[in-house]
Amino acid sequence: MLIPEKINSQMYIGFAVHVAITLLAGIDDEILLFVMLVPLLGNLVGLSILKFTDNIKRGAKIFMISSFFFVPIGLIAIIGARKILDQLKEQEFLKTKQND
Repeated sequence: MLIPEKINSQMYIGFAVHVAITLLAGIDDEILLFVMLVPLLGNLVGLSILKFTDNIKRGAKIFMISSFFFVPIGLIAIIGARKILDQLKEQEFLKTKQND
């Protein structure tokens, strides 16, 4: 069985951009910094679940949902997380096809 890549480069790039945006926004306004830290922490939780557990679907969904707060630049990360979920669906489909 083919094991999907847990975290792809688009997710890493998206997270780095989210950190940069949060820091740049926080320079001028502390309140905005704290507001933007919430979805950034969601990104970090999603990446941690992907990296350290076998619950790929949950980690990718958390990462994807928390990336919506950074649209339009968050689309990079959303596409990366969606690719992982698509790989899982493909594997499940192929697994059921082999059992038939």
